[in-house]
Amino acid sequence: STIRYKKTQKLEDEIAKELGVRYLLRGSLALRGDDLTIRFRLVDPYEQSDVINRDYDKSKRDLSKVRSEILRQVVSLFESQVEGEHVPTPEAYEHYMSGLEYDRKERKEDNQLAIAELTQAIEKDPNFIQAYIKLAGTQLLNHEAGYDLNEKWLNEAEKNIRKVLSIDSTNAEGYWLLGRLKIERGERKEGVEVLERVINMEQNPIRAYVTLSNEYLLNMNDPAKAITILTKAYEIEPTHYNISINMGIGFAMLKKYDEAVEAFRRSSTQNPEHELPWINLAYLYEILGKQDSALTSYENAIKLNPANPITTEYLSILLINKKKYERAESTLIACLQFEPSNYRLIYTLGMTKMYRSQPDAAKKVWKDGQKLAEENSKFNPNVSEHYYYLGLFCSRLNENEKAILFAKKAVQIDSSEQNVMGVARVYSILKNKDELISWFAKAKAMNPEYDVSFIQNDIDLQSYKTDQDLITAARR
Repeated sequence: STIRYKKTQKLEDEIAKELGVRYLLRGSLALRGDDLTIRFRLVDPYEQSDVINRDYDKSKRDLSKVRSEILRQVVSLFESQVEGEHVPTPEAYEHYMSGLEYDRKERKEDNQLAIAELTQAIEKDPNFIQAYIKLAGTQLLNHEAGYDLNEKWLNEAEKNIRKVLSIDSTNAEGYWLLGRLKIERGERKEGVEVLERVINMEQNPIRAYVTLSNEYLLNMNDPAKAITILTKAYEIEPTHYNISINMGIGFAMLKKYDEAVEAFRRSSTQNPEHELPWINLAYLYEILGKQDSALTSYENAIKLNPANPITTEYLSILLINKKKYERAESTLIACLQFEPSNYRLIYTLGMTKMYRSQPDAAKKVWKDGQKLAEENSKFNPNVSEHYYYLGLFCSRLNENEKAILFAKKAVQIDSSEQNVMGVARVYSILKNKDELISWFAKAKAMNPEYDVSFIQNDIDLQSYKTDQDLITAARR
């Protein structure tokens, strides 16, 4: 909310009115060697006066103490207005703030560090409700973002959500997390109902809007509804990059491509440190047949985060389609150093070997991936991704019956359009055209993104990219 004012010339009362707040906290930090100067002001912008005005000249080792002192001063000033609310201990608050900093980066390795810090915050102060809220959110993200699909994260998140609601049964953030949890467990209808209730509970329901729009976009095939929700969110917080990303996805699904490009580019300026805006923009350029622009956008994403397997997979597939097989292989190998057990990277690496006329090497890669997926399915039998990739690995290894069995099991666990398309891919590899078109049509009914351009770019549908029956299904 506040980063847009970093270099603004706006007056303090203008900023306060735009943010809808009564006071502003302003300050600066200067570091010279080990010497630290912190200027701190609590401002009443309407009276044009300072409520608190302090300077601290300390060693940088004292930063946490100064932070705690500033917190204590602000809290004590408004103590009568927050009577009954729990004020965390300085030690717990320090771990909490560190957890927030890691969480903000939204990356796999940082998410684990955030969980560690937030767990310590709770250990230091077992009544710190905000730490439970943020911890549950980071645990959910492990599963939502595919960082770690172990069911323990959902169970741990549920435990912390229940703790929040036991402390405060009207806590809107707790119910927002509960809605996310239900959606992640496949209880989508119940999850949507909880999120819609949150919107009526909160004055500023940004998170509920974003989560709800995700569901309408990705699972309920209703981009118009999602855009309506996101427009309300955008009015509250026009600098939120996830809102812009979701608006871009919605516009793309509605084939309003100029608006989609604008939304993704806006998102890239709102959060220039994150690769997600560039991934979405690149994928949109692929849909539009602008492969060179897509390649540039994927490369921008890779520079920001070379460890993101989604960027690497999509870029590698684009390179395969451009017949740049060696570069695709080297890109995959570089990312596998960060994630050696990632199915999508292993599967696509096998494809590069196949296109480079190295069938034995390709089979070895797929065999290793198959073994990994089998082992993981034994530990976490309710994770559809294990069976989705088992279906693909088996189909490439000519284990036809097993391939179909596993692909359909993924749909039984989670009937999302991605898993339905997974069955279509398996039948494409097995050269069963009738079943391919039948399952493709089911996925298409769930997500209009599966159009002719999708067929042209998907490496598992290459044998049928000129097939008129499949093209007709894609245009339907």
